[in-house]
Amino acid sequence: MRGPFAFDRVLWAATARERASYPMLDCERSVDCVIIGAGFTGLSAALHLAEGGRSVAVLEAREPGFGASGRNAGGFLSLYLDHSPSSVEKLLGRERGRRLNEMVAGGPRLVRELLERHRIDADFDGRGIVVAAHNRGAEAKLETLGQEWRSCGAGISDLSREALRARTGSGKFGAGLLFTDGGTFNPLAYVRGLARAAKAAGAEIYGETTALGITPSAGQWRVTTAAGVVLARQVLIATDGYAAHASLWPGLERTYYQIPVAMVTTAPLPEDVATAFRARVPVADGNKNNPLWLKLDGSNRLVASLLPPRGDDDSADQVARPVMEKIRRLYGAVPELRWDHFWIGLVGIPQERLPRALALADGVCAVGGYSGQGIAAATAAGQEYAAYVMGGARQETCRLPFLDPRPVPLQKAVPRLVRSLAGPLSRITDKTYSNPVK
Repeated sequence: MRGPFAFDRVLWAATARERASYPMLDCERSVDCVIIGAGFTGLSAALHLAEGGRSVAVLEAREPGFGASGRNAGGFLSLYLDHSPSSVEKLLGRERGRRLNEMVAGGPRLVRELLERHRIDADFDGRGIVVAAHNRGAEAKLETLGQEWRSCGAGISDLSREALRARTGSGKFGAGLLFTDGGTFNPLAYVRGLARAAKAAGAEIYGETTALGITPSAGQWRVTTAAGVVLARQVLIATDGYAAHASLWPGLERTYYQIPVAMVTTAPLPEDVATAFRARVPVADGNKNNPLWLKLDGSNRLVASLLPPRGDDDSADQVARPVMEKIRRLYGAVPELRWDHFWIGLVGIPQERLPRALALADGVCAVGGYSGQGIAAATAAGQEYAAYVMGGARQETCRLPFLDPRPVPLQKAVPRLVRSLAGPLSRITDKTYSNPVK
């Protein structure tokens, strides 16, 4: 991968303190379960399976966290991209929807538990995340959303305009929710900590090991790589937005869009500028056309995400111009900031826009579909997959819904349209927070 897609462009790769290397598979192994992909889903599944006494091998084409898990903006909370808990129950049925909602609602608490139990040093900030209404029409929807998530067990507090001003430093938000279970961190450091914990529990982890094919073999599955083989009764494909090798399970890559999302970060802010943000809780809004995400990390770097520019050659300062415009609408006279990192990650979005398991064959599953809300949901999904395997591969033991694979329409065209048309247009037309505070 080149340009902004290159892994060495990602800030987290430079700042994560946990580091480890994993050997390439160069022999034949036989385990209970083989997992393809060492991100949040795969490593959480490996950890929970190994803790449950199952033998596990994880195959990663590059290194743990190389895909979406190590490239995101580093915030987690109980949320779907395009759904509320009630719409999920309507789509999946009351019982299946309730179970998935409870899984997603509990995901942030699971992340916090794993961080503490395994002493993962990931620059964790546990003050929660504010989700604010970006216009009057969004205020009532946000209030209803908070009520629904609370009924599922999520920790959420309603925020008045005054409370929002205190939490965010801006008076431009009319209403909002504080997701008290949510938090922020260095996501790559979290992935590496999960890998360390899974290995300590007994899981085998292999890096620079691309899974090339899955074939049946005497009641098991045979997963081949360039230099080795793994035999297992259960196979989990956990690559999501970063497609597995095309030969692994043909057609799987057509079940989701690979949507590009850009991240930009500043250099460490001067003390007088950082003070304006330091006491503020990370904030997002519900504007899907041009979303807002801002957080200050432990090194006084401001981190933002946005739809990517058309080209790959723009500097971080150029990419961040729409962010600076929005910051000034929200906070007034902010001095020019120096942005020094810009990278692009890929988000896997299926037709349902929901976390789900795809039953590809007896003993072969693909898990993903987080649609940009993957840190907590993917960690919880890995735990659910482990419960499924340890429960005798019975779907009723797993809160993830098992769905049939469905190709998405215009699978190649939609990501190109997002980058070439939708992203630039949304930045030009977005005038949120332009009105004076009332």
